[in-house]
Parts: sequence; C-alpha cells; structure tokens
Amino acid sequence: MNNFIQAERLKQFLLKIYRCKKDFELLVIDKKPKTRMGVYIVDKKRIRVYSKWICATPLEEVAIHEYAHHIHETEKRKSTNRRLERVHGPEFWRIYSALCCKASLSGMFHDELISDIIEPQITMTFKELLDSVTFGEVAPHICRMYPEMEHSLMWFKIHFDILRQMTPKHYDDANSDVCYITIENMEDGNGCCLNAYPMEGDFWEHSLTKDLVLAPDVKANNAELTACCLWHTSFYGFTDQMEDAASRWENYRNGLTEEEAEEQKIRRCIHMIEEAGGYVPSTQELFGIDSESQYRKRMGIVSEFIVEALPSETDIVNLSIEDLCRLFYARHCKWYSFKSYCRDVAQRSAYLKELIEKYNAFDCGVLEHAIIIISTSPEYPLLMEEMNLVDDIASMCSGSVAIIVKMDDKLEKEMKLSVAFYEYENKD
Repeated sequence: MNNFIQAERLKQFLLKIYRCKKDFELLVIDKKPKTRMGVYIVDKKRIRVYSKWICATPLEEVAIHEYAHHIHETEKRKSTNRRLERVHGPEFWRIYSALCCKASLSGMFHDELISDIIEPQITMTFKELLDSVTFGEVAPHICRMYPEMEHSLMWFKIHFDILRQMTPKHYDDANSDVCYITIENMEDGNGCCLNAYPMEGDFWEHSLTKDLVLAPDVKANNAELTACCLWHTSFYGFTDQMEDAASRWENYRNGLTEEEAEEQKIRRCIHMIEEAGGYVPSTQELFGIDSESQYRKRMGIVSEFIVEALPSETDIVNLSIEDLCRLFYARHCKWYSFKSYCRDVAQRSAYLKELIEKYNAFDCGVLEHAIIIISTSPEYPLLMEEMNLVDDIASMCSGSVAIIVKMDDKLEKEMKLSVAFYEYENKD
C-alpha cells in the first residue's frame, strides 16, 4: 500500500472514531526517527505518521495519538499558557483515552492491554431485535432518521418481513459475528446519527446471527435500533430484487455494462414473446417514439411484463398474446410487482392491500387502464374473497381492466401481485 493510500485510510479511520471540527492533513512518511513515532504540527494542522515504526506498534495507535493533539489544540484547549496546560498534560491524555476507548468499543481498533477492561455491552442478536418490534413501531423512526426514505416505506416493510421469516445461519467467511451500534457525527456537521457496523456485505441469514454491541452513549430504543439496522442491511437489495443483484454480479463477471446487460434482457424477452406468437412493433410503428433510446426504454418496461403475463396451461384466467402485445402501443405504462410476506393464506391479500393503501405501493401513480396479474400456488389457490383486492385496484382506473390469474408453485402460502397501468393518449 503506497503512502498516499495509507494516509487516506488512516484519516478516514480517525474521522470514523470522531469527526473533528477543524480539518487536518495526514501524511505517512517512510522513516523511523529515534525519538518519535509521529508528530502533530500545530500551526499547519498536520499529522505525520512514521510508517517504519509499524514493527513496534500499529500505525492506527500512532495516528490516534497525534489526532488527540489535533483535537486538543483546535477544540479542547482552555489555556494558551503551555506551562499551565501542557501538550502531554492531563487534558490531552483524557482525549487520547476517549478516542482509544471509542475505537475499541466500535470494533475498529483492538488493544490487548485494555480489551478486558472495556467490556462491550452485548444486548441481543439482530434476529432477536427484529422479533421484539413491529414494523408499525419502526416506520416513524425510518422517516425521522432517514427523511429521504419516507416514500420507500413499502420496501422497508417487505425487507423487515423477509428478515423476520428467515432462519439465521452462520457463515465462517462473513465480515464479522458482531455489529457495533455507535453514535457518529453526521458528515454535514448537523448533529449525530446512529451507525451499525459492520452490517453491510454479509448474507442476510448471517446478519441475523450477529450480536449487537451498543456503545455506552447509545440510548436508542429497540425500534430506533431496528430502523438503523434495516437501513444498513437494505444496501444489498430489497426482497426478490436480490435475484437482480445476483444477475448484475454475473453480468459484471462477464464484462457486461449495465446497458449491455439491459439490452440482452430485452432481446431475451422479445424472443420469448415472438416464440409465443406475439408481434413486437418496430420504432416506426410506435407513436411518440422519436429515438432508439426511447424505443429501448419502451421495450424494457413492456416486454418484461408481457413475459410474466404470457399464457400458460396452468393459468386460471389469461389474456391472449395479441391482447398483451397491445401494451407496446400504449403512450404511457407504469408497472408494479410485489408479493406478500406473511406465511398466512388468510392474511396475504390484506397484506398486499396494506402495502397499497398505507405504504403507497403505487408511488408513481396509476393510469387509465390496467392489466392485473394475481398469482398463487396450486396448493393454496385464489379465494373468492381475495378478489376484493382486484376490485380495489380496478376502482382506481377509469378505463378497461383485464385480470390474469396464474399458478406458481414457489409462492406456497403467499400471493404475488403485478399490475401494468397504461393509457394510449396524453392526458392534459
């Protein structure tokens, strides 16, 4: 690792422990002076770490020491008289000790000398935390802590319910068996926020096994802790979107850009539609399509929905391929797809209804017409009373509504809903 990268790594390490109020420069120097492992230059706000001392002590410890000087000089010094308040006086050592303790409690730095003194507070596993709250209790904290996520509550609810249904499973090659809950300064300097680390990057089954270790200054309740952990675990996909994530990873391994991968998917869908006897119009045949990029966008949205709706022998109710292909001529089309996660046949339609009515599942709006696909397993088929859900969706449209009822063995007790809203003309 070159010195520039090493310096940037150490600086980010220090800022993660405590975000200081005055910026500083950090340099890593390939030297081993006899009398010092590092130095802080006050007037330049510069930290120098001598890397060849790594043979005697971790560079992180040297960096923490010099960072304590920076904080002392720029934030905590009470007297300019350096005889009254010495550079290595009691004030400095209190700051240095606080930084070391916080780094140790956060799992960022391990010091054998004090590890048995600083005993972290293990509260429960992530799975136990999830089982201790309802999503109704968690949702307000998601909106408060992450305001930009207010319109994504449906996905957080689904994420929450998926995790609740999962069986915890330990993976030996995971990032960590522990997740540290700390309070960090926000990057914009406007207050503090909860942080859960490391929670990203592991399989969700393993994340459920992690012991949650709370820093001493964390006073959050279980609903707030859950909101924080959901925020971090959701970085790696929501629900069945994980299949898309796996597909993107495969595309990356095959050297495909996102555009190339999307083009492959569109071609695959068009091929399936044509094999089923459908007609896919050209650019010239579609009104309002002025460029190839607009055409590919239309194909991408519509063709994937048509593939899901293609007639099969197990359908209870279906549409002809000709009727489905009329979607290509729609001027506007919005497609939504989600499923229940409640493992309860009696509750599955109510679950989807709640996503729509309470958590704004149709967040991009509805249009004049609709094609509704309801899918259940053969073992637990659609019940008559569950058609009320279809009626509720149909009532949102002012035009025609077509219904497709499909069978899917993988759904077991759950229900899947896919809806394409569309219209043929501009609405003024």
